[in-house]
Amino acid sequence: MSAIPMNDIEEKELIVFTDASEKAYGWYVYLKTTTDKCSTVSLVMSKVKIALLKRITLPRLELLAALLGARLVRFISSALELDLESCSFSCWTDSEIALKWIQSDAHKWKQFVRNRVQEIQMLTNPADWKHCPGRENPADLLTRGLGAEDLMTSRLWKEGPVWLTNTKTDSAEEILDVFETNENNEQRI
Repeated sequence: MSAIPMNDIEEKELIVFTDASEKAYGWYVYLKTTTDKCSTVSLVMSKVKIALLKRITLPRLELLAALLGARLVRFISSALELDLESCSFSCWTDSEIALKWIQSDAHKWKQFVRNRVQEIQMLTNPADWKHCPGRENPADLLTRGLGAEDLMTSRLWKEGPVWLTNTKTDSAEEILDVFETNENNEQRI
């Protein structure tokens, strides 16, 4: 891969993938740069955290992963000196429940979910959050405990899903509008 002169870059996009399992939650951040000739995707940062000792539901862990992903959008855009006006963002989760929480009114949820959704909505635009199937989610590699050797040889880990090099990232998957019955457990009554 060769360096791309900054003045040749037409578009920059930070792309975040988040995931959780009962054991861990994590996130990946990629920078996608597009010129008139091609799109290049580079891994900027990935991180995994051990799940909390206090047992919480998987959808709540997915929401925690999303929150940390949203915080990273701000941190990395600042660290890379990306202008928030000229750089686009997309955030991906394989949790339809967490996605529905993020894209809805935070005040209708119980305190744990409400507080995290409010912060995610403050840091990112809920419309920038999309659904990604688990098999296409690089963060899934972290939360399933893939070994270091396997990570180093994984194309998904280094470059993200194949569709990231498409000209428009949001065309990769249709945003699902699935309302799971489990999410009703978090509604305020």
